[in-house]
Formats: sequence, structure tokens, C-alpha cells
Amino acid sequence: MPTSLRIGEIARLLGITPKTIRHYHKLGLIVEPPRSEGGYRLYTAGDLFRLHRIKQLQALGLSLKQIRSVLGEPDHEHSLIQILTMLLDEIATRIAVLEEQRAQISKILQEDELNLDASPTLDLLKQQLGEQLEGMSPEFWEQERKLYAILEHFNWAPAWQQRFLTQNQRLLQYIAAHPQQYLYLLAWGERLTALAGLREEAPEIKQLAIEFVNDAAIQAFLTALKDHAKPGVEPEGEIGNLLGEMLADVLAPAQQRFFTIVEILLKPASEE
Repeated sequence: MPTSLRIGEIARLLGITPKTIRHYHKLGLIVEPPRSEGGYRLYTAGDLFRLHRIKQLQALGLSLKQIRSVLGEPDHEHSLIQILTMLLDEIATRIAVLEEQRAQISKILQEDELNLDASPTLDLLKQQLGEQLEGMSPEFWEQERKLYAILEHFNWAPAWQQRFLTQNQRLLQYIAAHPQQYLYLLAWGERLTALAGLREEAPEIKQLAIEFVNDAAIQAFLTALKDHAKPGVEPEGEIGNLLGEMLADVLAPAQQRFFTIVEILLKPASEE
């Protein structure tokens, strides 16, 4: 007569719990065995082997649904090969993602400060100009990073996003051809960064805004980068308001006043 074991004994041999085996019964992974006169399930060597196979396949990453399908197939070895091949591809993809995550985390940890909002555009600019940017203050780069993070990390509107990408491409192309002009603009960026330390009502703010508007080199640079897209590409309604508020939050009150004055000074007389 074949040897029969109770559920607790089988579970101990497999290193699992009786509850797990009962769960397999409910899912149809293994048929209910005959019971003893006392009502105990009695498992055979064949049951032990099948439960072992279920445990092996789970360890390889198969779901219980996949395991039931595989073990229920007449040619289950062929089905298992197909599923394992698919799992291998999925694992390779997950490994690639994890490698990328590891590289990003390593890069962040190598920086002087934690920076979770890296900007592809700023990274390209730094690569393009290299040592010429070494004199820029940390405060300038921090503010630029925050602004670009808002612009790059959210899908504000398809048309606006395309416009933003186009402007970035033009910026990189223009800088490659006119690096000294861009460095001149960055010098202005440092001056605007320094405004953060001023009171909002400081008279220097208006003076600097007037100087900015009357700077022919700055206006020529901005005109060269201007995207002649059709009107109406800006995010509208509450989304547009949110974008404006987020960008404004990055700027100090004195800087916000500077850009308000510049906007007024550049506004065509017909719109006043």
C-alpha cells in the first residue's frame, strides 16, 4: 500500500504552510486527496512531487494562474518553455530599468547636494560649454534647475510641449554657433539671481529692467530663439494658471517685479 502523509507532514517537507496547500486546492492547482477515516487529507509521493513543482515554478516567477495553465497542459513542457522565455525577456527589461535607476541614484549621490530634479536641457548646456560655465554661482544653477524641472517634468499641453522642445533645440543650436553671446546672457542671469536678495520695492529693480529691455544684444538673442508658433499654444484655464503660479513660486518677490516691469516695457503701444 502506497505511503500516505498528512498535510502537516507534507508542508514540513516542502518548507511551506498547510494554509498554502489548502489555497492550492481552492485554485485547482492540485486535486483534493482522499481522506482518512478521521477526516485527514492523505497525500502520496505524486502529490509531494506536484507540490514541489508548483513551488519551483513560483520561485522562477510564474504566477499561480500560469502554473495551473502549464501543469494542466498535456504537453506542459512546451508551454513551460514558452512562459519561461517570456519571463526571461521581462527579467531582462527589469534589469535594464534597475541598472538605469542605479546609475541615476549613483549620479545623485556623487553630487554635492541631492538633486532629484535633473534637467536634460541644463545637462546638455553644461556639456556644450564645459569649463566656460565654471564661474556660475550655485544659486543661479539652483534656480535654473527648479524652473526647468517645472517646464520639463509635466505634460502641460501637447502644442505647448512641442513649442518648448522646439525652443530648446533652437537654444542648443544657437549656443553651438554663438557661445560668447550665450555667456553674455548667463552674465545677465547672474544679475537677475542677485535680485533675490533685494526688497521688492527696491529702485534698482526698475533700473535693471530698463537696462535689460534696452540691451540690444539681449533682445537680439531672445529674438533669435523666438518660436513663431501659431497663437493659442499656451496652456489654458486652470492648467495655465497653475503653470504660471509654479514658475512664479521659484522667483523671489524682487525677481517677479523685475519680469513684470520688463513685460510692461516690451508691451506694444497698441496693447496698452
